[in-house]
Amino acid sequence: MVCPERADTNDCYSDWTSVMQSVIFSEWRQSGKAYHSSQRRNLMGRSIGLVAVLVVLGIGAWIYMHQAQSATVEGAGSPQGAVDVVGVRRDLMSIAQAERMHNSLHSGYASLDELRSAGELSMGSSNRGPYNYSVEVSESGFRAIATYNGPDNVVASRTISIDQDMHFSAEP
Repeated sequence: MVCPERADTNDCYSDWTSVMQSVIFSEWRQSGKAYHSSQRRNLMGRSIGLVAVLVVLGIGAWIYMHQAQSATVEGAGSPQGAVDVVGVRRDLMSIAQAERMHNSLHSGYASLDELRSAGELSMGSSNRGPYNYSVEVSESGFRAIATYNGPDNVVASRTISIDQDMHFSAEP
């Protein structure tokens, strides 16, 4: 019996309110099963959570590695190769700009030596690392070419070129 907090109850005995709770009886062999099965479910939930975190980490690592591979320069298999390829492309761009300037001033294209002697190309050498430069000239255009002359076991573009339309092309 529990005393009511207020006197205005709907019981026939307004001074007392009864609270009854049913007691669940189970067999003595099954008394701990509910407790242990909830522990197993909790352990199972934690294991599934750990596996899910590991899967997400694995997917994140794969995406990171894929992005890192796509960020490397095409035609370069190493960091030094990437530096060489970027430098070669910059040199080819300088040669192409000198050719365009020479064409606008002299109505024709010229070889590397002619561009240097006219002062339109300030590049001192005809190579960068394992790449050697050359220019193919015709009446309608030019093609500046960088040819790879390094070791064969290195992953590198064998030929990188730029034409009069300033389009790069690389041949593996």
